[in-house]
Amino acid sequence: MNDVPPLNVLKRLRAIEWDNLDGAINSRYSRNLLMWEYLRRTALWVKLHDLDCPWPLFDIAEYIAPDFHLGRQIDSELEQFLIRSSNLGVFVARAVRGAVRWAGLIDSSNEIASVEIPCPYEPLIVMFERGGGFWLEEFIDLQGSMIPVSSIESSMRFDPFLVTSKVTLDAYDMLSAPGYKTFYEIPDIADTSGTSQVKLIRRYFLANQDSLPVDESLDSELNWTKTSQLYRLEGSGHDIRYLEVDQHRAASIIEQKICWNQGRNTPL
Repeated sequence: MNDVPPLNVLKRLRAIEWDNLDGAINSRYSRNLLMWEYLRRTALWVKLHDLDCPWPLFDIAEYIAPDFHLGRQIDSELEQFLIRSSNLGVFVARAVRGAVRWAGLIDSSNEIASVEIPCPYEPLIVMFERGGGFWLEEFIDLQGSMIPVSSIESSMRFDPFLVTSKVTLDAYDMLSAPGYKTFYEIPDIADTSGTSQVKLIRRYFLANQDSLPVDESLDSELNWTKTSQLYRLEGSGHDIRYLEVDQHRAASIIEQKICWNQGRNTPL
């Protein structure tokens, strides 16, 4: 986003379906990750400039460069958008204003643009694009899930999440399942073209049920279907090996399948 002028950022914000509850629910996993990444990046900027600011949602440009002003036209368009979108709520409106003004500041200041900390608002805008806004009270209500408001210090220690590709984020959302879950990959037998893709299985335990875990395999149409393959392999002495993988590797496998189905080798 660092090389995008503020008008293009405003165009992205105008195109968002802000009351997209279904989108928020379907994208709740990636939206959590994107909000955490916004908090991490913003905390780093706060620490760098020792800002005294209303954490966690504020206009960062106002505090870093209080003398900065948007051009008259873009400032007018921004205010008109916020007036027409009065249902966004005070905190989302604050984030919208901050995102557009940050793009303007980066576009006009080589000193700020040269800082190696990533743009704080890009993950927030992508999160908006995946289900609309949020509400902030004791928790951050993302309309599909709720996360606590972490402190500046704890936010700085979050693991970086640098993904903004829609395909990859869709892959992360496909990992969701009820209860605690683990993921396994199983090498697949090559097809007639000699192409081989690994098989991904997720295992989860249903809450409050004293029963065997549920295993589901991701099929070629990207649907989760019940499978007993993992049970058959466990302790069978079969030559095919399976490997427990973390959520990042699982998302990578899904991403590859999505790209394969779309006739591409790499994500957009």
